[in-house]
Amino acid sequence: MEQTDHTQRLQQTNSEEITFLVSRIPGSISIRISILISIILLLLIIGLFSIKYPDSYKGSVTIVADNPSLSVVANHQGPIIILKRDHDVVKRGDIVAYIDNEASFGEMLELEKTALRFNSERNLAFYYDALPKIVHYGEINNSYFTFLNALQQYVLFTTNGLYDRQQKLLDDLAEKQEKQLQLQRGKVNMINKNDRLSYNKVKRDSLLRNAQIISQEQFESTEQNYLNSLQYNNTTKQEIYKLDQEILSTKSKSVETQILKVEKREKLTSDLYNSYNDLINKIRAWKRAYLITAPIEGKVQYLSFLKNNQYINHQDPIFAIIPISNKVNGQMMISDFGSGKIKENQDVLIRLNNFPHEEYGVIEAKVMKISFVGNTVKTANGEEKKYMVDLAILSSGGSVLLSDGVSGEGEILTNNKKLYERVLEKILLTFYKKA
Repeated sequence: MEQTDHTQRLQQTNSEEITFLVSRIPGSISIRISILISIILLLLIIGLFSIKYPDSYKGSVTIVADNPSLSVVANHQGPIIILKRDHDVVKRGDIVAYIDNEASFGEMLELEKTALRFNSERNLAFYYDALPKIVHYGEINNSYFTFLNALQQYVLFTTNGLYDRQQKLLDDLAEKQEKQLQLQRGKVNMINKNDRLSYNKVKRDSLLRNAQIISQEQFESTEQNYLNSLQYNNTTKQEIYKLDQEILSTKSKSVETQILKVEKREKLTSDLYNSYNDLINKIRAWKRAYLITAPIEGKVQYLSFLKNNQYINHQDPIFAIIPISNKVNGQMMISDFGSGKIKENQDVLIRLNNFPHEEYGVIEAKVMKISFVGNTVKTANGEEKKYMVDLAILSSGGSVLLSDGVSGEGEILTNNKKLYERVLEKILLTFYKKA
């Protein structure tokens, strides 16, 4: 009881002291304090209704280019001869360097140009004369001389006209034989007429002999003349038959010559084009093995310190070709938690690993699209479902030069709500949890 009385007396004493102190504060200070408190409360209210901040979802980002840079490797070992300097601009197909080999680089390039003119060349004799006969093509020498020989044989066939001359001789011979046959047939007609006359004379002389007007000797002479005429007729017919066979043989040889000519042309043509295609394939194989060309248009970037005649191993990376102008975008991987809030055209802030954002700033981007189906990937915490988000890069803050393959962290900004909305959400969430 005594302790309770003591406590009441103490509270009464403190209240009196506070009242005394407050009553001693000047009126102007009280007004200022009231105004300050009112301003603070007003600012808090304004802040609650005006200040906004979004939710954010973070994930790994990789910068990708529409036309990424391409590395070029050596397809053969040997000393390298460099034709383009570092940062030189090249077009697609330009020769950046080549691997030294037995074949002469200049002669091989000239051979390719010459070989490609073959299909459009009409005067093959002139084309053959223009081809070099002493060359340094290394492993392609055999294929080149096979083509050269096939071309020579074809040109000789088309220019010497051997089969044409042979066929003309046979045709002329057949024509002469036809004329001779006509003469022989005319001769047979005359012989047949003579045979009839001789036969009639034999019949008359037979009657005269029977009448003993002429002697037996005279009759036998007439009969002998008739038999000689018949024999001559048969001999002439045999000559006509033989001549007819000779004409058939001559015409057959003429047709055979035509067939041989066609077969010879087809064989020479086949040999020519087979050797040509083999040569073209060997040239292309040589280019793939020894020439290092630019796969795209862009700038040459050495991947190591290079100098002429430096030995290069097979499949060594030599150059990279960097596109001169290139559009870049972002690819972002996010977890499935809360991914449903991500929509197209939402703002994204990207911080690259190679460029600290405190110095270079952040890169602004927009969400272009998000994958409908997630993909399970392995992470340090085990397997996790990830969604792919495509980003459109809007700006690269500071002096950041974006290139293909640069990685960093992205932050997607969603649900940009006012402060009072978030306070109410917290209060309601707490209320529902208690309920």
